[in-house]
Amino acid sequence: MSEEKGMESIFQKKYTEFCDDLLGTYPEKDAEIRAARALTETERMERFRAEVLPTAGTPTRNTLVCPGVVLPGVVIGEEDWKTISSGSQKAIQEYLTLLASHACFPMESIPGLTWSPILLRRNGWRT
Repeated sequence: MSEEKGMESIFQKKYTEFCDDLLGTYPEKDAEIRAARALTETERMERFRAEVLPTAGTPTRNTLVCPGVVLPGVVIGEEDWKTISSGSQKAIQEYLTLLASHACFPMESIPGLTWSPILLRRNGWRT
């Protein structure tokens, strides 16, 4: 399996897990979460990159604040965010970080996204 296919496979598995976990955390968002889960694999990746990655993929993202868009068509508002435990907040942020890192491959397919080889090496990535 190529590295790109492996990354996409992990993305799809974790995306589904996140949907399922989010349903338990926010049952009132059932319709939106189920709609996000029902997307095809291609739609999931494209819409995640377009709707979630611009904020979730930001290296300077503050993981202590409400993330807003967490899945395509699924937004957690500030008031909703305050109703869940810090453990649930942390889990959501961890899913976003994991999904964002796997959605960046292949990087050349994301318009406007460029990675400096120096930055990649500084953060332990091979170029």
